[in-house]
Amino acid sequence: MFSCKEDKKSIDDLRNPNDKTDQLVAIDTLNLYDKALKIDTLVFEKLKNLNVLDKVLAVTLKTGFTKDRIEINFCRLDFYCKNKLIQSIPVETYASSEDPIWSMYENVFTNDTTKNSDSRFFEISYGVGACGYVQSNFLFFVENNVFQLVSKYDSVGDGPYGNYVAFNPNFVGNEVVSFSSKKVVIDSDETKPYNEENENFVITFFDSTIYKMKHGKWSGQLKTIKDKTYKKDFKTYKELYPSE
Repeated sequence: MFSCKEDKKSIDDLRNPNDKTDQLVAIDTLNLYDKALKIDTLVFEKLKNLNVLDKVLAVTLKTGFTKDRIEINFCRLDFYCKNKLIQSIPVETYASSEDPIWSMYENVFTNDTTKNSDSRFFEISYGVGACGYVQSNFLFFVENNVFQLVSKYDSVGDGPYGNYVAFNPNFVGNEVVSFSSKKVVIDSDETKPYNEENENFVITFFDSTIYKMKHGKWSGQLKTIKDKTYKKDFKTYKELYPSE
């Protein structure tokens, strides 16, 4: 799925040894656009109406490889309001020889009762828009021009099967006061005979995490053993994907 070319630099060669992977820093970007491999623009709707953000420039800077020889992109997300650079946040995405795109989703957390969403949260993703390809996802929070990359995770879907992170928000009014997340893997249940008309699935859950606001920042606390299954559900296709 990912190409490996020996003439490319390793991930350790490209990363500044003094940098911390999860550290979010504002940097002077205006003089770096001419060095970018690619620049994509995403336009906000809700946050633009609130005069918070107009657009984000997704800037691909370099390519490199993980220790497992998976090709990745070193990118920077530049957030603008009224043509003024507000914040720059470095991220890493999976690379692909296909045609990956950047996408954005502003209605990440929606109150089931009021049907309103908390506009302070939004998600930016990068990947090929087709089944079977890995998507790199970044959950952001912004308030009073203060940004936080709350969660970053990969996801992949292939027909009824999937590997992703599910979020469950806790609302007070129209604002999220806490939320939880869990990794979810949907596979065919190979312990049962294959049923083409109503396939059996096993849904596995990992890494239950609770997020709470502390000193203006969201902090996540893992509640289960890392990467260890804490729950399994068994459902048929019709139970898992009931017709509307």
